[in-house]
Amino acid sequence: MGYTPQWTIGVWVGNFDGSPMRKISGITGAATVLREVAARMKELYGSTAFRAPPQLRTARICPDSGLLPGPACASSIDELFLPGHLPSGVCALHGAAAAGTAAAAVGAAGVKYPVDGDIFRIDPNTPRAAQALFLKASVDDPEAVWSVDARELPERGPRAAWALEPGRHSASFSVMSGGRPLRSRPVHFTVLR
Repeated sequence: MGYTPQWTIGVWVGNFDGSPMRKISGITGAATVLREVAARMKELYGSTAFRAPPQLRTARICPDSGLLPGPACASSIDELFLPGHLPSGVCALHGAAAAGTAAAAVGAAGVKYPVDGDIFRIDPNTPRAAQALFLKASVDDPEAVWSVDARELPERGPRAAWALEPGRHSASFSVMSGGRPLRSRPVHFTVLR
């Protein structure tokens, strides 16, 4: 899907019988069609930027941790927040990682996605095997160990896929520092049928 305040485009590329496509992904299939159609729509009808709702507030954050940028952050971006949800902590991820202090990095940032309180819904029209939540850590440790509901996932690293299950869940990861595991703050989320 692609959209502006003036128009919306939906593109689907695939086999009508539901069989997998060969050597074509979303990036090489649907995305290229979407890009071409969007460019033509902009040419024909123009487009403008979305106006942010007036109650939202802008804050500059570190794109890796989601917190206010610290002195060691290589970049920063502007992000929109609801009042009362502006980040209050300063990113310790980059300074801690540069100093080799995994404990500070995990404690400062933790799970980047999902966010505490997120709600997901299982799509009844999509095969369950194709529905997953992609967990993301704020530390880039290839040995990070993920747990959902205190059950360890087989996948290791800063990202892991978890098959959606209905109910309330918690996710966290741990990394080794000084020979002992350090666990991130858990995030809690809900999956609806």
